Parts: sequence; structure tokens; C-alpha cells
Amino acid sequence: MRKTSRTFRMNEAPRGEMRRLLEEGAAGTRLPPETMDDLLLAVWEACVQATSHSGEPEVEVTVLTGDHAVEIEIRNPGVYRTEDETAEMRADQRLGVALTMAMTMSLVDEIHVDPGSEADPRTLIRMVKLTGQ
Repeated sequence: MRKTSRTFRMNEAPRGEMRRLLEEGAAGTRLPPETMDDLLLAVWEACVQATSHSGEPEVEVTVLTGDHAVEIEIRNPGVYRTEDETAEMRADQRLGVALTMAMTMSLVDEIHVDPGSEADPRTLIRMVKLTGQ
């Protein structure tokens, strides 16, 4: 399994650098350009969710490429707070979270969220895209 990783500060809007990371990490998988576009959107949205729900602007994005899948891990040093934990979140904000998750789930084959805890403050979002090889 090949591993490529970079750290980004989301408040610097690193979309171009993130695309290069995904292209570099998924090189050789023969994923079509539209699938790479989908992956970029899914990764970007997961990074935005991780940072906005934890309050920590930094994410580490790792691309793991194997024979049959591209796995993407987004790590954030904060605790992912769900809408249940943030009572001040308005209904439209909660709907936005649900829609983002539904959209992301439609772009990748698997998604897992480990929100971390106060004792272990870190968020991990792991996505898998099967390559069909």
C-alpha cells in the first residue's frame, strides 16, 4: 500500500494543493477525472466538517493506495462535536450537516467518522473509494 500525506490549514483554502495530493496519491489507479473531482469534493467537505465541528483549523490528509481501493484519512486534533452536543446550532445548520454527509456518502464507497473524545482529542474521518481494478 502506497501512502501520501500532507497537512493543511483549512482557513487558507488549500483546494489546489489538496487536488495535487489526491492526484499524486491515486496515481496509477486509472480513476477517471470525474471520479477524482468527486473525491476532491468529498475530501474537501470532510475537511470542512472536521474543522468546523472541532474548532481546530488544521487537518492532515493521507491517501493510501492499494490494489483495489483508494483510502483517504482526514485527521484533526480536535473533538468532533455533533449537532446534539451543540444545542445552539440552528435547524438549517443541522440540515446542512446531514446534506453534506449524504452527498459525501454518494461519492465514496465507505465513510467512517471517529469523533474522538475529551480524553483522546482527535477526529478521524476515513473514506474508501473502490478502484474497480
